Amino acid sequence: MNHEELLEATDVWVSKERESSLKVIEHLVEIAKRGLHFERGSGSLFKFLVDRYHYSESAAWRRVRAVEACLKVPEALEMDMGVTMLALMDQLSREAKATPEKTREVMGATQGMPVKKAEEKARELFHLPPPKRKVVICAKEEVHQLWRQVKGKLAHLSDEQILEKLCREVLKDDAPQKVSKQSPDARIFGTVLRRQQLRRAQSCEFVSAITGKRCGSIHDLEIDHKVPFSKGGKTTAQNARVLCANHNRFCSNRGAP
Repeated sequence: MNHEELLEATDVWVSKERESSLKVIEHLVEIAKRGLHFERGSGSLFKFLVDRYHYSESAAWRRVRAVEACLKVPEALEMDMGVTMLALMDQLSREAKATPEKTREVMGATQGMPVKKAEEKARELFHLPPPKRKVVICAKEEVHQLWRQVKGKLAHLSDEQILEKLCREVLKDDAPQKVSKQSPDARIFGTVLRRQQLRRAQSCEFVSAITGKRCGSIHDLEIDHKVPFSKGGKTTAQNARVLCANHNRFCSNRGAP
């Protein structure tokens, strides 16, 4: 099959996957109403899902939350929401101590939205503060020791405040900008020009010729030649663009502009 046929076939299967996931939730709601998990020896629906269907704990927990959302708002299964959205609505509804009527209102206002935007909107409607994000970093021992030293010097601050302070120090842009002395005939972009381009773009600049969508990734950013160096492109700011590593490889492999 060609590219379009592959994408269209995948669209169909993704739709079927979502339908089947919601059908599972519909059945689990009925199981919960009938107490069949208790009858089968499980002390909770969560344990029943892990023991009988071998879901991972995170997957089981997400489905339990989705079931709770549907028990609170029975028509939730008829709304344009997947399992993750249903679980999110239950979590936020509990956090806000919301009534079923208010939860139903928020569900109606957020159905069909991407999860992140739906959470922002739901928090606004539930009058909840923005969420705090968990930051988990795996580091080698040397970096861990450096972190301990930093915490020792800034013992009056919380971990969150220390991280904020370090991030703001890195991102502050009040120092005079150095003049780039980049040679246009060098193959590699120098440090100064690299920093200038990263500061300018801040994310991957790849734009799909098919959808017009910009990637926008902020991870593994690299500086690339718009006109390849091998085809006479110069190493200048005018011929520089910021790409994530994946799109840089994609453009290189496909010869894409």
